[in-house]
Amino acid sequence: MAHNRAFVERQRDIRLEVLNRLYDQRSANAKPPSPDFVWERELLRTDCAPDEVRFALGYLAETGEIAADGCKYRITAAGIRAVERLLLDHEGD
Repeated sequence: MAHNRAFVERQRDIRLEVLNRLYDQRSANAKPPSPDFVWERELLRTDCAPDEVRFALGYLAETGEIAADGCKYRITAAGIRAVERLLLDHEGD
């Protein structure tokens, strides 16, 4: 199946949305030992299809930008760097 540019951009946007939500959770619960994990069911509450979100979660876990513990996810240091890089790089747009 050939994917067009719009499809690929949508996948990137879904990954960024997931990272942003996990970033917000981690920064809101910065004091240890507060759990910074988010349940998958919370991440599925978007306008995206569940399979699209699960695809994004799998990709982000494989790249090390998020960590999984069963059906719970949290952003890693690499994920925080990715969010900040993306947001700061696009600030001038």
